Amino acid sequence: MVAQVLEYLYEQFRAEGKAWSAYGTADVESVYNQLRSTRVTDKYYNKGQELAVKGHSIPATVPQRQRILEIVRHLLRYEVTYRGKELASLGLDFADCWDRSLVISTLTARIKKFNLQGVIRPILGTDELHGLNDSCHTFYRLWAAGANLAQHRKYRTLDRARNTLLQDHQVDIYRRAKTGCPVPLKGILDPARAYFAAPKPLIRSGAIFTNRL
Repeated sequence: MVAQVLEYLYEQFRAEGKAWSAYGTADVESVYNQLRSTRVTDKYYNKGQELAVKGHSIPATVPQRQRILEIVRHLLRYEVTYRGKELASLGLDFADCWDRSLVISTLTARIKKFNLQGVIRPILGTDELHGLNDSCHTFYRLWAAGANLAQHRKYRTLDRARNTLLQDHQVDIYRRAKTGCPVPLKGILDPARAYFAAPKPLIRSGAIFTNRL
């Protein structure tokens, strides 16, 4: 499931023309935004897959190692790196500028900025699309016939039609026709569902120590 979510994340960002890149072997293991930026870099990655790689694995002597591995196998981790220029422009370039609430609000605002989508239907029959204006109907028929509309995403009329179809019919004409997204990204990656600290059972057992802000 984690690998699927990463794949659909990358597909959405690519369709929207955003500067995201993906890495992995058999599956997508990490998705980056502005990887080489001197200001801000975002990263979504498969935490369980990372810990399975030699050099990143948890030492065998760590308490409850197997329990930790079981938990992280289901985790998709999000990180954002603010570098010196960006921190200075925000007035947050010293550690004592930050507290727990600011960290959480900053991460939450950043995630929401990506406008993650819900379940995207691959295609609908023409007779199921009611009340479309001429523009939306034309672009939908072109897309259904195989046109690659994503390459023209900067055309404002097309972009408005795409947003209407996406909002009203959950069809994204910037993605490949006859493919969809069965994973509700907006719900799964809602910040309200995120861990902003280690799982409590691991903290209580002494397997993980935290230094809370």
